Amino acid sequence: MDKLQSLRNRLGKPLIVRSAYRSPVHNRAVGGAPTSKHMLGTAFDIPMSNHDPLAFEAAARAVGFLGLGFYPRSGFMHVYLGPARQWGERFPARATAFAAEVVQDVLSETQPRHPSAGAVSRHAAPGVHRRGTWRDCGHDLRSPRRLAPGAKMIAGLVRTALRYGAIALTIILFLLNLRRAGEQAGRLSERLETRERSDAIHRKMLEAASRRPANRDALAERLREGRF
Repeated sequence: MDKLQSLRNRLGKPLIVRSAYRSPVHNRAVGGAPTSKHMLGTAFDIPMSNHDPLAFEAAARAVGFLGLGFYPRSGFMHVYLGPARQWGERFPARATAFAAEVVQDVLSETQPRHPSAGAVSRHAAPGVHRRGTWRDCGHDLRSPRRLAPGAKMIAGLVRTALRYGAIALTIILFLLNLRRAGEQAGRLSERLETRERSDAIHRKMLEAASRRPANRDALAERLREGRF
């Protein structure tokens, strides 16, 4: 911990420790080397999100971290106390910050200056590159675009047409539903009429069956009397 504090003091920045001491069980679970220095508490994985890798490497060596492992794809550097040794592909060089430069007045070259914009400074503002434009910085000093009278009229006609088109579509859908309901009612009426005719035929058949002679003698008597 004293070495980590010395490294922090030398860099002047906080250290984000991703991994420090590991028990043997945890070391096996995360796929650590069987002789990992993490199990001795002398190895640390430090992300490079807030450090320049070259400066961090130099400071680590200076305070006594002679073992260095580079993991640029995972974004961290492994440091440990022990024999001088290193492995892995070094981190790529990072671009340095832009120095303060004089900024050209790009408004006069690329776009008209708005009357209310006032004077524009020719000195670099924080975070503004010399080759950038004010649009790149999130500022657009041009006058807002206004629609021509003809375009306004066309837009109004389009909105009116869309409104009436929606009304017409609603009416058409209503009529289609009404027609479908009428067709269903007609089919139901036909089924009822067919059932009534069938019931009438059944009743007549039952009446005829009830009037049938009980035996041959009754049939002969009806024939003699002329009743059928």
